[in-house]
Amino acid sequence: MPARFGDFTARLVSAIVMVPLLAAALWQGGLVLALLVAAVTGCLAWEWSRMAGAGRWLAAACACAGCLPVAAWPLLPAGDWGWVAAAAGLATGALAVRHRHGLVVLAGPVVAVVPGVALLWLRGFEPGGAVLVAGLLGCVVATDTGAYAAGRLFGGPRLAPMISPNKTWAGFAGGVLAGAAGGGLMAAWLPGHANVALLCLAGAGVAVVSQAGDLGESAMKRRFGVKDSGRMIPGHGGVLDRCDGHMAAISIAAALVWLGGKPPVLW
Repeated sequence: MPARFGDFTARLVSAIVMVPLLAAALWQGGLVLALLVAAVTGCLAWEWSRMAGAGRWLAAACACAGCLPVAAWPLLPAGDWGWVAAAAGLATGALAVRHRHGLVVLAGPVVAVVPGVALLWLRGFEPGGAVLVAGLLGCVVATDTGAYAAGRLFGGPRLAPMISPNKTWAGFAGGVLAGAAGGGLMAAWLPGHANVALLCLAGAGVAVVSQAGDLGESAMKRRFGVKDSGRMIPGHGGVLDRCDGHMAAISIAAALVWLGGKPPVLW
């Protein structure tokens, strides 16, 4: 295998481990999915706060603030869930207030909780919530794969050299095309008669948003002088490195659904 694809094997092994676990939890839904997502959001908040220079105790508080509200989502009424989220945020804020990057540290649990709750909320739509979320996540995976392959194969002008020198316009285009293809494939799994053209367009939109999320995390890493958010996932780095695009796509999708009242693909 060429050197430019040197981390492909590690990425493949990571996917073989993670995808079946997520698929099973997504199919099951409820508390099982909430606990898995809560574990991920706790890791996201931990990595974010550590990148911002937080010590272990403050990072642990951020992890709890990123984990507990998501775990509580299926267990508590909306009002009580809000109190859990508020209490976790206030407790973390009290600890972070004296840190020199206190606001950035405090943003970690928020950045983690919003997409976590958004995912659980979208999964709650019946019928088709599980397929909708799987399709969104699948489009992001397709985007990552297409961008990785096109960027390695074609190279060319840099997309944002001051933020992420390795990303190219060829990779961006490959990601958008792969995302559109993923949206088209999603049509085969949705209940009823899905609009293939609409889903291809939606997949392309997901690709753009997810790559913007990736660039946003790269800007965060460059701001604090770190290469990876962590070392938890071989071939990717940290959980935040793996989930940055998913977080952006899920959050924006949930906002659009909330504004529209119901996922368009389930009308």
